[in-house]
Amino acid sequence: MDFQSYMFQALIILCLGLSTSAEELTSVRLKQLVESGKNGMVKFCQDWCTKCARTQEDWDKLATLENDSVFIGNVDCGKERELCEEHGAERGCYAIQYWHNGAEHKYNGSQAYDSLARFIDSILSQKCQITSPDSTCSEKAKKYLEKWSPRGIADIKKEILRLKSLDSPDLTPELNNWVKERSRILGQIISNSKSEM
Repeated sequence: MDFQSYMFQALIILCLGLSTSAEELTSVRLKQLVESGKNGMVKFCQDWCTKCARTQEDWDKLATLENDSVFIGNVDCGKERELCEEHGAERGCYAIQYWHNGAEHKYNGSQAYDSLARFIDSILSQKCQITSPDSTCSEKAKKYLEKWSPRGIADIKKEILRLKSLDSPDLTPELNNWVKERSRILGQIISNSKSEM
């Protein structure tokens, strides 16, 4: 094998290893996720369904959002027929269900990536609470909290204004979610500081 072929194969293996997609769920795994207390969304579909194929790239992209409190999964109705029927994909073609605080709901909103990402951020994701960061905050949020907690209120207010200036429809949903999370954390720091006075 020549060097160029070797490098090409290595690149393919690396890309396959880095790709992230929505978890394929069985009835047992879905039950585990729901009972874990996490909120989440599941797409029930068949591999022959054109709508499923068209939306899969965006669905997999949702799974890469940095949010430990939300699960994103797929159920293959060809393999898990009973599970699909149980959760509203009667013909086994296409349905999206979401779980919020343990209760199952049918998702009827837009299936565009930006809309789904906003829904996950605003409805499903559990927000970082600075009074209990170990159980509610991602590692990234904890580091941000550690960075800003010792700072003065004037500095924090300046940072909030800077973050508000970043608000733009041009931001990716991931960046927009992180800007909102930062603003929420800073707002909590200010509220906490005022209550301690």
